[in-house]
Amino acid sequence: MWTGCFFAFGQNYWQDRVVVKVKSIYANDFRYFRDFQDIVEEFSIDTIIQKFPHSSRKKCLYDNKCVDLTTIYELRHPASVNQKIFLRKLRNTGYFHYAESMPIARLAYVPNDSLISSQNHLAIVKAYDAWNISKSTPFVTIGIVDSGIDFLHEDLYEKIAYNTNDPVDGTDNDGDGYTDNYYGWNFTANSPNVKDDINHGVHVAGIAAADTDNGKGVAGVGFHAKILPVKV
Repeated sequence: MWTGCFFAFGQNYWQDRVVVKVKSIYANDFRYFRDFQDIVEEFSIDTIIQKFPHSSRKKCLYDNKCVDLTTIYELRHPASVNQKIFLRKLRNTGYFHYAESMPIARLAYVPNDSLISSQNHLAIVKAYDAWNISKSTPFVTIGIVDSGIDFLHEDLYEKIAYNTNDPVDGTDNDGDGYTDNYYGWNFTANSPNVKDDINHGVHVAGIAAADTDNGKGVAGVGFHAKILPVKV
């Protein structure tokens, strides 16, 4: 489900356009310089587009941290052009801060979890980009070695990798030495009680693999992955 508009940039680039940022001292005149016009003719540049036409240069006159967007242009050329040679010639003019191939932007998958807009870390770790490639699988289990878990939490109870081979019945049914470790294991008390008393493990588990795209709570980076509570 698409609930937002994030852009992700992959390794694919447009074959018929590049992006340049003109040095400020050449911003008004670079189109008319003879060597630039020669490049336009040689590579059949048919379109020169100012990428941010509504941006203003004035505010950058008094702010050293300001980025002047008015000098960024898109140059379009036939797809048959050798773009590497084209870019090299543009750079050699000395008129540009940079001249680069233009990545193809695509919409990134955004889950519908109600609190996702407050999860700034998802963009920082490029989770949206990753989800375009894979949303993991329930066969992947993330061990949460922390203060425990709330197995009744609405964003977690369906994400726990329950040990169905050892239900809570007072018997070590799977013979692994940990009796009733259906929910996980508490290594501090050497018991199956993995209840989180301070809510730190709950928080960490949610970041890792909260129930995602369920219309409530937060989104977990692990998306479809399961969690195994280990209380220490």
